[in-house]
Amino acid sequence: MKFDWDDILILGDSFAMTRSKCTDWPMALTLKLTNLPYDQNRLPRGVGYGSTAWWSTRRCLLRELKIKVPKVIVICHTSTDRLYSDDDFGLNFYTLEKHGHQIDMYNPNRKILPAEIIDAALLYYKYLMSSDYDIWSITSWLKEVDSIAIEHRIPIVIHLPCFIAKYEYVSSIGITSAEVLQDLVTDDINIELSNHISFERNVLLANALYDAIMNYRPEQNGTVQNLNLLQT
Repeated sequence: MKFDWDDILILGDSFAMTRSKCTDWPMALTLKLTNLPYDQNRLPRGVGYGSTAWWSTRRCLLRELKIKVPKVIVICHTSTDRLYSDDDFGLNFYTLEKHGHQIDMYNPNRKILPAEIIDAALLYYKYLMSSDYDIWSITSWLKEVDSIAIEHRIPIVIHLPCFIAKYEYVSSIGITSAEVLQDLVTDDINIELSNHISFERNVLLANALYDAIMNYRPEQNGTVQNLNLLQT
């Protein structure tokens, strides 16, 4: 199958956020699939929203579908407990605890989130959070992705869990990776990172996803597979 640049849509959280360098996996994957030369002024379709909930990914997907239906969708599925926001605020318990009022470090459009938003988020986690609701909502989102892929006849969907899933639902359309992206993260503080992983790992990840896409078969829909994302 031949792919044009706009045929490939890559969405998710901070694991898919950095995509301007040729060694960033979203760029490396798009370049390899399209066989086009690297251009630093042309970014892969989609957005990786750092620290945000799946709601931001959904909003981006719906916008992109109105522009052009892709042939390939790669979705990085984040953790279930992140707070949704129409403004794509990066609100989750880890960043709130670690960064406080600087948690929007992942969002280039805002320097500091208002203190009242931070306080409201902290109170939500203290008094209102429901793990059952979080699991129900992300399961509903995964089912919606299945429906979207069927409705728009999107031939290839790759689901990449960022963390160990707390839900049991397996997408019926597309391949779900048995490996989680968090397992690619290095603890070596001396290594420069992109999308939480080393430059080398970014390229290896792109290569593994390229193989999965080029070898994709319809009968693989609804399966969980080892895509060799953790290759060395």
